[in-house]
Amino acid sequence: MDARLFIVRPVKDDGTVIFMKPLYFCFAVLLWGLSLAVMPSFAGSAMAAGDGFFSVIEDLPLVPGTTEDEDAALVFETAEGRVVEVYASGTVTKKQVLRFFAETLPQLGWKKTAANRFRRGDEALVIDFSEEGEKAGETVYHLKLAPRSASAS
Repeated sequence: MDARLFIVRPVKDDGTVIFMKPLYFCFAVLLWGLSLAVMPSFAGSAMAAGDGFFSVIEDLPLVPGTTEDEDAALVFETAEGRVVEVYASGTVTKKQVLRFFAETLPQLGWKKTAANRFRRGDEALVIDFSEEGEKAGETVYHLKLAPRSASAS
């Protein structure tokens, strides 16, 4: 018997079905190819859904429903450590912002020291709010990450 791709199951003279390896192999390759074609779109959508972190502080999450103002970000290094300031806004309340960070930051190693203050290692994080977006129905929040010695000011 020659090796061809069979569409109809070949049957031996005694009535038993011949195992069609070529067909099953082609089917497996087709499924594998389809999975490769589909998986990047799933991975991309999962990444976009979980891509809620500030651009300049990779391990500091954005509150769901808010967007970062990347143009307002400030980053510089000092002898004591890095100083980073970021802004984000969205249709969330101040209470939702504070609750989000109170629940999320401890999972990332931050310890809450006050209602809007956290520390991790030698760094301190302060959460403030701006009044400028409130007229448009948005909450604007400001995060300042600084060395613990500099955050006292």
